[in-house]
Amino acid sequence: MKKKTIGFIFICLIGVIIFGFKETIDNNENEDSTIPSTIVFNVYDVDSKDMEVKKETELRIARKDYDIKESLESILNTISEEKFEGLKIDVKSIVSEGEKSIVNIDLRDIEDKSFKEDYFKGVERGGITESILIENVLQREFEGEWIDGVRFTYNGEKIKYNHVPLLEYVNYR
Repeated sequence: MKKKTIGFIFICLIGVIIFGFKETIDNNENEDSTIPSTIVFNVYDVDSKDMEVKKETELRIARKDYDIKESLESILNTISEEKFEGLKIDVKSIVSEGEKSIVNIDLRDIEDKSFKEDYFKGVERGGITESILIENVLQREFEGEWIDGVRFTYNGEKIKYNHVPLLEYVNYR
């Protein structure tokens, strides 16, 4: 009788261990399902009163579709439409320079709209343009894999305009 009781207790103990372990595995699987299915990027604007960069909206990209170049293109398409009247902002390449990854972006005019005439002129307008472009590309608050710096060109040429001096250089996160 003692052997049957000990055997029964032993089997119950093994059952508790096995089912308890299975429940732990199930809980871990549920925790994995809480990983967001999208990656969130901020879209920044500049307050013209105090020239402060501020988060305006969010851009969500499906995690399964995440690609740095495609994510950059989505961000740039958004700011092109919302901030620059649809002017072209093209990702040309992402290159390695030393241990840093640098994205090369070309700003392009279209028909009767021009970065030079509409967005590079004037200290205030030029400063706003610089901040919007640089901050939206660098995504300083994003903690995932991203680029380290950005280099801009204008219609394929190096940028050299007084009111957008930061666009002349590589800007880093």
